[in-house]
Amino acid sequence: MGADNSLVLLRKTRFLEYIRKNNLDGLVLSRIENVRYISGFKPVVSLWFRDAYWAILGEDGETHLVVSVGDYERTRRRMPNVSISKLLSSRKLEIVASGIKDVIGSSGKIGFDSLEFAECNELKKKLPRVNFHWVSGELAKIRSVKLPEELTVIAKGAKITEKAVEAAVKNARDGIKECALAGLAEYEARALGSEGVSWSLATFAGVNAGIFTRNDSERKMKRGEFLIMGYATMYKGYNTDITATTVVGESPTKAQKKTYEAVYDSYKIGLSMAKPGASTKKISDRVARVIEDHGIDRRYSFASNVPLIHGIGMNVYEAPFSPDPGLSQPDHKLVRGHVLAIEPSVAYSDKPRLGGVRLGETITITNDKPQVIGQIPAHSISIFSKK
Repeated sequence: MGADNSLVLLRKTRFLEYIRKNNLDGLVLSRIENVRYISGFKPVVSLWFRDAYWAILGEDGETHLVVSVGDYERTRRRMPNVSISKLLSSRKLEIVASGIKDVIGSSGKIGFDSLEFAECNELKKKLPRVNFHWVSGELAKIRSVKLPEELTVIAKGAKITEKAVEAAVKNARDGIKECALAGLAEYEARALGSEGVSWSLATFAGVNAGIFTRNDSERKMKRGEFLIMGYATMYKGYNTDITATTVVGESPTKAQKKTYEAVYDSYKIGLSMAKPGASTKKISDRVARVIEDHGIDRRYSFASNVPLIHGIGMNVYEAPFSPDPGLSQPDHKLVRGHVLAIEPSVAYSDKPRLGGVRLGETITITNDKPQVIGQIPAHSISIFSKK
């Protein structure tokens, strides 16, 4: 058994333990991250294929995959020990119900991670003696605490994301299009073994940084503008996420240094607090206050708009999370094995020409302190400390 298969077995065992502890007869999985977690199946990651893959896991460990017709042949050849069905869109739930009967049975208590209301009702009609229970949050909680073997893979992936960010920083110059710079960064990641990007690499400068567009465009960058690079890539199923900010083509102004220092200092405070037992809400609140302490109005801080903390794994946004602004939940307690990003930012939305700053790294929680495994390029930090 290869190393990848050994890791799949370890992950699958965790879900089987959950099945037994909760007196379930099996799981029906249609979220890509869960399908891959227990089977090792590599999906086509696309909005158009999000309902194209299912995994049915019995309490005895038997696994049945339902895959799109286009993936059937390569899946059959590469996974000869797993039973597989072709997913025909006109008969999707009929095929899934048949797989449930074969692997789990026609009755019992079955957990599912993602079923639309109509799908759930249709499956209940086809399997009237089955009690379906939503367990997505519990499965995400299991996945959020990474095994040592998972951390090894994630650390390798983080180095690829680092290189993608470094390539963008190196090639950022007056006149280059945002989309061209994103393309150079993505090429670097793919050349180093990345499966692809977790999202279109967010590369935006100047006014686009001010309104925080979160994607690239054909706009040409200008000398002296803030440039934000929010990059996440995938390696062997795991995502890593790094966000860096630099200035295009020249040294930053005094005002740019002030904004950067506010975000950088807030990030460093958040990083220092990321230890086992720490509250994601308390970290987030403290990070937001540091930005305000630097004299930046709260309305420009993303802490007033979006959660500052998110976990990273087979989903690029997974537990642990910090709460949405103004809410008290979810307030997760960090534990050893969590992998996450803390991402403070400032965007001058009503003065977009001033641009914005966002920072974040991939970190893992250890016994006593966080370990940064996906780092912001040192050069993009040092230019703001030069006098």
